[in-house]
Amino acid sequence: MHRAITTPSGDNALRATPELASCDHKSLIPLNLLTTFLKAARYTSRTLKAVKEDLMKNLALLLLLTLPAASLAQTKKPPTDLRGVLTEELHSTHDVEDWFVPASTAVAGLTADQAKWTPGKDQHSVGQLAYHIWFWDTQALARFKGEKATPAPSNNDETFNDYSPAQWDELVKKLNQVMTDWDTAVAAADDAKLAANASLIAHVATHNAYHIGQILYVRKLQGAWDPSKGVK
Repeated sequence: MHRAITTPSGDNALRATPELASCDHKSLIPLNLLTTFLKAARYTSRTLKAVKEDLMKNLALLLLLTLPAASLAQTKKPPTDLRGVLTEELHSTHDVEDWFVPASTAVAGLTADQAKWTPGKDQHSVGQLAYHIWFWDTQALARFKGEKATPAPSNNDETFNDYSPAQWDELVKKLNQVMTDWDTAVAAADDAKLAANASLIAHVATHNAYHIGQILYVRKLQGAWDPSKGVK
């Protein structure tokens, strides 16, 4: 058995084993270079492990950020008081993207010609549906405030549909305004008035949501809806 020489320098290092002693000195890897290589290998192994951990963390973050908005909305803390619930319902059909597309998004980006397009005979256009929402929201708000409401048409088919660009833009503004007025009215009402009109307000929100769904359906039939806005 051969014993390693204690001084690892010069020819002594080569005579530590018979294999090293019989080798050409020039063909050997210098000891300091070999040591550096081994350290680098250990460092690289640790670095790759760290990179892998970072990638997994980043992937988890990416998945979290790309969750559907509806999923995130369902996990937020819901209101528990009557005013909060009614306000949330109204905003979800007006200007807050929650479980479905609100009216402000549903009617955005349409020309007057697109707004009066219908999928067929006796079918409603986006313009007619938007006008319908605006009219009945206005009626209900007048009732909530104790004001005299505009007489309702005898037939829903009488809803105006021959929009010019200016008329369509005006309707979009009026729809947004009446929904804003509803938000303001609910926020300002006292508890007794809210309790007495809770059913009315809930029905307004439900009615809005129903017809917003129709608007999106008509837009999809027309090919005038961007699925990135919330409905694939």
